Amino acid sequence: MMNLVQRGPVAVLLAGDPLVRAGLRVGFDAAARTEVVGEGRVDDLPGLIDAARRPPEVVVVVAANDDDPVVDRVRSVRTVEAELAIVVLIPSVVPDLALAVLDAGANGVFVLDLAEAELVTGVVAAAQGGTPIDPRLARVVIDAAMGAGKRNDGLTPRECEVLELVWRGRPNKQIARALGISEPTVKAYLTRIYQRIGVRSRTEAAMWEEARRRSGGRPSSMAS
Repeated sequence: MMNLVQRGPVAVLLAGDPLVRAGLRVGFDAAARTEVVGEGRVDDLPGLIDAARRPPEVVVVVAANDDDPVVDRVRSVRTVEAELAIVVLIPSVVPDLALAVLDAGANGVFVLDLAEAELVTGVVAAAQGGTPIDPRLARVVIDAAMGAGKRNDGLTPRECEVLELVWRGRPNKQIARALGISEPTVKAYLTRIYQRIGVRSRTEAAMWEEARRRSGGRPSSMAS
């Protein structure tokens, strides 16, 4: 979806069961591209963020089981940390849970048994604005985004530009700078885009645009 440029180890915060965290910590610390800067239980996420050795770029949240209230926790973090990337690990291939955490504001979602190298790559992608999805979940997420959306090509030229930059993983501040508009204006455009294409989150919008491109939709409004 986008070209990733690594600028140094991504600061990762782990939240979840201690035993699961221990395994994840070993993997992330062994990888040159990631560094664990803090960890703890999911129910104290705001405190974990404040106590981290340096500001985390990605929070990896582990859902203990299919009934874990991880959706509410993701939503609560997203309301106070708009730019922080959130990657959720779910215990099994449960499409409804994957869609729910993405709707709540997660940037990416993986099944817990994903290969270590793929998880590291996904976390790095999330830190750089990507929307990493476990390959076992990607098809259902794309289908849901396209099914909910109208595949509406009636977006204005400016809305197309905003959507393309979302697809490229740009945060609102960079979109505003690139287009010469204010951040509130970017948010207003996003609200209209979500309504027009029938999605509920930034991640779904990016996946919708990805699926549209794969299916040979309208030409890009900006240079690739």
